[in-house]
Amino acid sequence: MAGQSGTSAPVLLLSQDLANGHVRDVPFPFDPDWMLEVLGMGSYGPAERYKMKRDNKTVRLTEASPSKAALRKEILLQSEAVAAPKPQVLAYSLVHEMTGEVMCSAKVIKTQVDHQTGAIVPRNIQFSWTPTKQHSITLAVTLDGLSVNPLVPNRVFTRGPLPGVRAVNLATERSETK
Repeated sequence: MAGQSGTSAPVLLLSQDLANGHVRDVPFPFDPDWMLEVLGMGSYGPAERYKMKRDNKTVRLTEASPSKAALRKEILLQSEAVAAPKPQVLAYSLVHEMTGEVMCSAKVIKTQVDHQTGAIVPRNIQFSWTPTKQHSITLAVTLDGLSVNPLVPNRVFTRGPLPGVRAVNLATERSETK
């Protein structure tokens, strides 16, 4: 895409300087737990961790970032119930405490219904990161054909009896008898 002056927009790369024998460490702001939250698989609470602000259309939940940086985590939700493909959760953001600038965000653009389970999951997500005022990185993700795993009974993760086999607990190095 050409800019106004006819030059192309800069392409930002995360690169390594291997020629000089050192690797450059480029911080990536998206915590894996945060990514799971965007996909609707995160854990939340307790409620005391959050401050709530409400207006006519949205509810904003705010909590201090677990990192030592001066950031706060915000979750923006529709204040009224909506049906898919509209998202109930609009965005997850990390906001600088002092300036109020959004450092990075994940916006849920559209959702979809998993027909097997009825679960509503994201379909289109836009991840944005603004490392400097002059540069920003945006990644648009479309999750087509997404399906939710069916519930698995707890017994699946329990070892059943094994006749004629001596079981040894690897932590204690002792035989287990049942």
